[in-house]
Amino acid sequence: MSPPHSAFLVPPADQPQELISRESRIWLGQHHVGCLNYMSGCGPRSVRISYALVGDRILFQVPDYNEIAHYAPGARVSFAVDEGAEPATPAIDPGPMIEGIKVTGTAELESETDGSPPESGFFEESWPDGVRTSIVTLPLTDLQVSERAPT
Repeated sequence: MSPPHSAFLVPPADQPQELISRESRIWLGQHHVGCLNYMSGCGPRSVRISYALVGDRILFQVPDYNEIAHYAPGARVSFAVDEGAEPATPAIDPGPMIEGIKVTGTAELESETDGSPPESGFFEESWPDGVRTSIVTLPLTDLQVSERAPT
């Protein structure tokens, strides 16, 4: 029995990893919302969150009072983006038949800010003055790609 079309697949051995990574980055860059999964003090959490793709990392900006800022850094987390979230910008070329991407790795605390947008302006949302935020990052080293079933 073949896996369901929404299953996350390990990249095929005959496809170069650099091609998969490049296509995956393009696809991730067309989306800006996914689901971050981590373990909190009260058990597993799954939170829908916006993100920015910068180089080889996914960045999340969260207010310091959010438990993600306390439990995700230093912990193994997963982050899944799928077609359920509309692309932020229409794709010129539909490119790969990607339905979703799951990134797994150890999250890191990148920086803390005073609520003003980061210098690079990577994030679409902003926080009110005085609300301290943290930038949590996840490296793009362990990717699983889910491909659309042919129609």
